Parts: sequence; C-alpha cells; structure tokens
Amino acid sequence: MEIIKIKDQDQIKSLSLDPNVMTSGFFDGVHLGHQKLIKRSRELADNLGLPLVVLTFWPYPKQFYVKVDQPYPILTSQEDKYAIFSDLGVDLVLEVVFNSQIQKMSPQVFVDKYLKSAAVKVFIAGADFSYGKHDVANMDLLPQYAQNDFGVKKVSFIEYEGEKVSSSRIRNEIKKNNFEMVKHLLGRPYTVKGKIVTGAQVGRTIGFPTANLDNSANYLIPSDGVYFTRVEIDRNYYWGITSVGDKPTFDGNKRFIETYILDFNQDIYGKKMSLEWLEFERPQIKFESEEQLIRAIEQDEMKMRRYVQTR
Repeated sequence: MEIIKIKDQDQIKSLSLDPNVMTSGFFDGVHLGHQKLIKRSRELADNLGLPLVVLTFWPYPKQFYVKVDQPYPILTSQEDKYAIFSDLGVDLVLEVVFNSQIQKMSPQVFVDKYLKSAAVKVFIAGADFSYGKHDVANMDLLPQYAQNDFGVKKVSFIEYEGEKVSSSRIRNEIKKNNFEMVKHLLGRPYTVKGKIVTGAQVGRTIGFPTANLDNSANYLIPSDGVYFTRVEIDRNYYWGITSVGDKPTFDGNKRFIETYILDFNQDIYGKKMSLEWLEFERPQIKFESEEQLIRAIEQDEMKMRRYVQTR
C-alpha cells in the first residue's frame, strides 16, 4: 500500500492517478462500520478491475469545527489506521493536510480538487459522509456535484444492539469505562500506544515500579482511576494494573498513565508499549498515607490475578 501526503489542493491533479474507486473519511478508530465500508469498496474495485484509493485527512477535521483548547483526542494513530487499511486491501492512501482553507471550501471546489482530479470512477462512502464549507453537502447531493464525471454509491451504516456504530458512540462508551462494548464496536480491544518515559518514580520507592506511558500521540484516555490492562512490549504480552491520574496521595498536579506490570522486572525505558483497556477497577483515591496506598495496590493486584484466572 502506498501513502501520499497531499499538502496542496492542486497536488492530486499533478499525480495523474489511474482510474480508481475511492472512499473517504477520517476513519477514527476504524470501527466495524468503517471496516464494512472499506470491504465493500474493495469488492467494488475488484469487480471493476480498478485500484482502491482512500482519501483521508490529518489533523482531525473535527478540531476545526469544535472549539477546543487542545488537539482533539484520537481513537487510533495514523500508523495503526494505515496498517488496518493495508490489511483490508487498500492500494493507495491520499492523506490530505486539513486546514482552514479546506474547511471553507465550497462543495463543488472540494469535489473538483479532491475527487475529479484523482480520476475517480466511482466514489463510495457512508450515508453520513459530508464535505464542503461547514460540512453542508452530503451523499445525496454528490451526483449533482459529480456532473456525470463519476458514479456515486452509498453504503448504509451498521448497528450493534439497536444503535449505529460510530466513533462518537465509541468515545462515549470509553468515557463510561464500558470496554467490553467498545471491543464489540471496534472489533478489537481499545488500545493506546506510546513510548515508556521516566515518571515521578514514586511506584519504585513503594515496591511497585511502573511504566509511564507518553501520550504525545493524543489518544483518548479513560477518566482518572485504576484499570486492568493487557500490556505489549517487544511483541510479548503481560497483565497490568494501570493508574490514570495526578497522584493525589502525593499532591501531584500532572496527569500520568502508569502501569504496574505483573511478574515483570526489566529495563524498558524508551521502548514502545501498547495498553489494551480491559476493565475499570476503582476510582482514583487520595490516601492518608503511603501505607494505605500500598495496601490498596496489594488489593488491586489480588483482584487482577483473580481476573486473569477467568480469561
């Protein structure tokens, strides 16, 4: 699979692409609905004997429509997203640098610059795909803007337990710590990845050394509390107890994502770590002493070991 970053709105035309089937979206999480769309797109491309192109965007377009002080958190990194695309049979990814110019672009100009210029023969997307200034245009209007230059095919969304599978729904379930539901909607456990960095090293001083995860990728992290997790380092898997919060027992003021890995004692600073979120254990608590904290962690570990026995 080839990936081309599109930094200029006239760049696609200069690529002189072969006729293709194209689908588009941000695909945050690449959930079951996204997977259905890409699979249908692949089937259509195969039937027509054409390559499959995905037009996607970075940074997250929602940042330009929702007033937020910080970058909008993601469910899946671009790297992992593209790995899933490749597994699903995508031939080419056009990653458009999203900016205010694209945000303000009229629907017709967007279609001309990013679809017609890409030699699209059939454009296929979900029923809720929108484009143009303020996302005013939808799939029902696309044939009007296509002007018979390409075909348009709409794919219906899928439901799970009577509700639409969507990135917004997954975000809400993560915020509710409903990780089993998230797993069903994604088709896999919710996973965040990052480098292991030096933390406050408080855990080491009380006998529970932790791996501190750097979230510079800006994943959506569950609310403060203690969680059961599955850890991957160097393709080896371990069980972990992950604490999210600002260390209130020690009057901390910075949010950490730190994991005590069961039956593990290696130097892993600087390595990459993946965390699969399995179950919420308890809220963050400000203990009166280190001794109370240690007893609580010991209880967490006992519960985690019982949990592991049921897996």
